[in-house]
Amino acid sequence: SLRFCGPGEESAGGQTCTPCRSGYHNPNEGASCIPCPAGLFSEDAGATRCEPCAVGSFAANDQGFTGNAICELCPPGYVAPSMGSAVCTACAAGSYAAGGATGCILCPRGTYQPGCTGDGKTTGARGAVEESECTCALDYYFAADGFCSRCASLTTTRGEYGAQACALSDAAIATII
Repeated sequence: SLRFCGPGEESAGGQTCTPCRSGYHNPNEGASCIPCPAGLFSEDAGATRCEPCAVGSFAANDQGFTGNAICELCPPGYVAPSMGSAVCTACAAGSYAAGGATGCILCPRGTYQPGCTGDGKTTGARGAVEESECTCALDYYFAADGFCSRCASLTTTRGEYGAQACALSDAAIATII
């Protein structure tokens, strides 16, 4: 006689019931196990439902798909901001993310991807994306040649990025007085 299998298992040759293998599930009685779709997984055998991948991870539906038994962490530079992600999304230029991140972080002031070139260059704002956003760093000024030059000893840009000139520092003023 045929055996009627319960949720989380399927018939094996009509005689016995076997638990659904990991990556598969069966929510119904008398049905076959089906693969967990993209964004969902079932780690344990005998699952009656698939669970969504946690934020920062994904489960794809790749070629030769055999059901998702696990979710993978997003690689650096990519994020999965919501549960049940099938793919990770690349961070926009001017931002970055560590592996398994839930959101992109703006590059800090003073950097952009791939980086400011030239001595004393930086960015004046977070999230810069173009080299044109690079300017002279603190205590560097735009010299006549268009390059950034370091302020002379006892002078400063007083916290200004992209300064046109340097001024006497408080230490220099204190020394003079």
